[in-house]
Amino acid sequence: MAMLSQVQPRTPFVPLNDIPWELMRARNDNFNESYREARHHSRVALEFLGSIKNDPESPSQISWALALVLCIFFIGVIYPLTFMPAAGAPQLGFSFDIIYHHVISFKGFLLGVISTAFTVIVALFFNTHAGMKYSDVDVQEVEKLTDVKNYCAYFKFFK
Repeated sequence: MAMLSQVQPRTPFVPLNDIPWELMRARNDNFNESYREARHHSRVALEFLGSIKNDPESPSQISWALALVLCIFFIGVIYPLTFMPAAGAPQLGFSFDIIYHHVISFKGFLLGVISTAFTVIVALFFNTHAGMKYSDVDVQEVEKLTDVKNYCAYFKFFK
């Protein structure tokens, strides 16, 4: 009998009416709201991941198309325009003197300006196209955000 009276409870008895139920309810509501927000963000991240996976914005066909447009422009527009006479009969032949006179002529200057402007425009499109690719680090970061458990350590207990 002496043994039973010597055993003390480890935690003191707390009456149920002394527990701050309103505070606990508010914390529970805040936690649930945070979990719902994290689930919403993970769904948004999953949709975004589906749209950027394998870089659909930057297929190699666009790069090839830009290079071919540039070639078609030079072969189909600039080259035939070089045969148009500016004044008198054109000099035909292949020598550096003839090429030099064609390049420094007014017609050569105008064709050079047009060629440079078009090449710069295509280069800007190519640079913009090259900048649309997502790095592997960015894709991995979005993949992490698709799992709700990565938002908070307490979310690992939820499904």
